[in-house]
Amino acid sequence: MTEVIIVMVLLILFSVSALTLVATGSDSYVNIINKNETNSNLRVAQSYIHTKLRQNFERNAVYLKKFPDVDGNCLVIKDGYSNVSYETVIFLHEGQIKESHLINGVDFNPEESFPIIEVDSLEFKIMDDGRLFFETVINQNGSTDKLSSYFNLLTR
Repeated sequence: MTEVIIVMVLLILFSVSALTLVATGSDSYVNIINKNETNSNLRVAQSYIHTKLRQNFERNAVYLKKFPDVDGNCLVIKDGYSNVSYETVIFLHEGQIKESHLINGVDFNPEESFPIIEVDSLEFKIMDDGRLFFETVINQNGSTDKLSSYFNLLTR
C-alpha cells in the first residue's frame, strides 16, 4: 500500500510540474507574439513614411504644418500629377497614422483620410542640419516601444 501511495504522489508531482511548465511556456509565447506585433507595427510605420518621402521627394517639397483637430506636426509632401498640384498629409489621428490628399483649395478634414497603421504617438521635427526626424511610439502592457529615424531633406 505504501508503494502505491508513493507512486501516486510522484505522478501528481510530475503532473503539476508539467502543467506549470506548459502554463509558463504559453505565457512566454503570448508575450513574444505581442512584442513581435508591436515591433512589426513600428517598422511598418517607419517604412511607410520613408517610402512616401522617397517616392515624392523634391527640393523644398517637404515641410511640417499644424492643422486644426490634429495634435502635433503633420508631414506635408507637395506633389503634382497631370498639371494638378496636391499635398499629401501624413499625421496621427485617433491612434492611427493617417494619410490625406489635398488638392489646392480643399479644406483639410482628418475624418476623410486613409488609415495606415495603429500607433500611440507620432512625432515629426525638422532638425537644424536639414534632416527630418520622425519617431513612432507604441505603449503596450506598461512598456513603451519607440522607433526613430531620419531623412535627409537636402540631398536633392
